Amino acid sequence: MAIIQISYDLNQPGREYGPLIARIKELGTQGWCKPLESVWIIKADLGVTLVRDDLMNYIDQSSRVLVLDVTADPAAWYGLPKDVSDWLLANL
Repeated sequence: MAIIQISYDLNQPGREYGPLIARIKELGTQGWCKPLESVWIIKADLGVTLVRDDLMNYIDQSSRVLVLDVTADPAAWYGLPKDVSDWLLANL
């Protein structure tokens, strides 16, 4: 089981985030949280390359995506909502 951070910039004006967000939630088969505007953390049985390749179907060439495996890495945060903080504490 991996904890994967997904960050993105959809640079095309008027780009619809719905399909990308729905797919990120689907990939987080074991759970997910959204700590920042364009940052998601998912728990899944996938590697970062597979997640990246899958998400490429939901973005255009002007967009960017960064996928990191943060399993068991130290983490620190400030000002996140309690439900996000609780999720991070329970899953990292």
